[in-house]
Amino acid sequence: MKHHYRASCWALAAALGHMLAVCSLAATTQPATQPAAIPDDAAQTKARAVVAEAYRKELAAARTEPAKAALARKMLQSAIETANDSAGRFILFQRARELAVEGLDLDTALTAVSEAQRYYQLDGITFKTKLLTDASRKAHTATEMVPILDHVNDVIEECVAADRFSDAMTLAKLGISVSSRLNSPRATKEARQRLDEIGQISAAFAAVAREQENLPATEPATSEPPTTPATQATIAQPAASEQMAKYVCFVKGDWKAGLALLALLPDAALGKVAQTELDGPDTPDAQLALADTWWDISLAEQGISRNRIQAHAASWYSKAVTTLSGLARARAETRIKAAEGVTPLVGATTTQSAKSRAVVYRFATIPSSEQWIKIDFPVVENEYYEVSAKGTWSDVTGKSCGPAGASQAHFISALGAPAEIPDAQRESFCFGKFPKGALIGRFNEDEWRFFCGEHVRFCAPRSGTISFRINDPELMSDKRSGAMNLLIRHIAPPALVDPDGTVTISALVDGHDVLHLTPDGIYWEYGGENRHVGRWQGTYPTLINGVCWWPNWEKNDHSDMLATGDLWPAHVEQFKLLSVEAHRGRVLLVASNRTEIRLEFRNRSPGANHDTCMLFVGKR
Repeated sequence: MKHHYRASCWALAAALGHMLAVCSLAATTQPATQPAAIPDDAAQTKARAVVAEAYRKELAAARTEPAKAALARKMLQSAIETANDSAGRFILFQRARELAVEGLDLDTALTAVSEAQRYYQLDGITFKTKLLTDASRKAHTATEMVPILDHVNDVIEECVAADRFSDAMTLAKLGISVSSRLNSPRATKEARQRLDEIGQISAAFAAVAREQENLPATEPATSEPPTTPATQATIAQPAASEQMAKYVCFVKGDWKAGLALLALLPDAALGKVAQTELDGPDTPDAQLALADTWWDISLAEQGISRNRIQAHAASWYSKAVTTLSGLARARAETRIKAAEGVTPLVGATTTQSAKSRAVVYRFATIPSSEQWIKIDFPVVENEYYEVSAKGTWSDVTGKSCGPAGASQAHFISALGAPAEIPDAQRESFCFGKFPKGALIGRFNEDEWRFFCGEHVRFCAPRSGTISFRINDPELMSDKRSGAMNLLIRHIAPPALVDPDGTVTISALVDGHDVLHLTPDGIYWEYGGENRHVGRWQGTYPTLINGVCWWPNWEKNDHSDMLATGDLWPAHVEQFKLLSVEAHRGRVLLVASNRTEIRLEFRNRSPGANHDTCMLFVGKR
């Protein structure tokens, strides 16, 4: 049935013109080169003996879980670097995966599978399911089980994206088992909800497949997209097209692809509302009208479709609610609250980008050089990453230092050297705004740089590549030596609030700006004086409990929003501004209500200031 369904999907794609470009039903993204066949048993046996001999002492010494995890990372890096020995590389991936599971290092184990998929024709989902099952048997503490549950949910998303619902259900049942052992009613409830949602998505998929099988078609069944004029002219009935689009959008939750499909049906009511959304309503009245329309549409649906549409409608109510009043505001707030309890846990709206999942982390060596070193590691906008570095290198003058650079502690900041530091002292310890000799990074080919040091976590401001180098003049010198051993990882969105309910926010403020906290996230409002937040003599992040977020100022009067519900208090009346550290300015709480909290940052002195405040938003 699935074979015929996919064939019908391709026919429908041709009939609709560009469905292939917008539909996200494809199971996987193919690597740049075709993966090779898995080496035969004889080659594996020989390679296994070679690997055992090469790592004999280290394998014997790896008796503890941390030691096994460390050796797994080393073998994984060796596998990535092995180019001319297919069997040897395969066994290195295999042993790295096995040791990582024994060492309860799931990031390394799952990365070994993902990396192996780039080179070999293997079923990554099957391998990941097995290793998570094995890891669950070894896990005994909450610290060990919580990461397993997180990874189970990630792989469930991969299964659903690939239409492998049986595998998804197996993993959902594993999630129920792990959450039950955690003795967490909330986690168990969510795991059972995932299992139910997978069942609904699977049933909807089967219904669409049956619909496609019953359509009259002129082309032979094939798994390839049609290319001939005859097959491009295949006629698909509008009702079937609408059913496919509703499945993609309302059931799977891929609104970007689903809206594009619905908009191709201009005569259908859904097509008109989809086009309205794609046109980007930017006034409160238009946003409210769109939210109301989606809510009305949801009432004609059932189960996951109704829940998904109501959650989507709530996102539009949230955009408009701060400008509403009276009955309209009360209706919007009531529906936002109602949608919170029904938002689906499975689907494209809750999953990470498939591209960002493809590579979990990468090791790299960054030599002391006048050149930027680009890492083979794609970053995706609004996804979170962590960079750690160790080592020693010498800069262009021959001065030796670690990744934090050759500076005093108060110079080490992602916001640059504080403005109150005398110029002469800053020039002695800094090159530009950051410590001399420090590890710095940049996105794509951007001119602006960011401080890494020994450790940094960040929300990527754009998709693309990432590069690193030593912070010193771009000059060749025979005094340069050494290198940094760098690890970059894709991570789940980190907790932005400490367990005690506090969060510390720091920013480089030049004038008067307002930070808005809302249930959907946070954003900056430009006060109209001097530079935007973080834009004085460079581009600097806002730090939220140490996590870097670079506000985007495409709209001059306010930044984009960092989507997170972490900073919104469960009870607004609990919110407190605990402390302020603003050497030449101040931070004031100017508004606190059910829809937003506003903090005013003021700096009246020349130049930008490091302003920091600690907030209490409630214990987690």
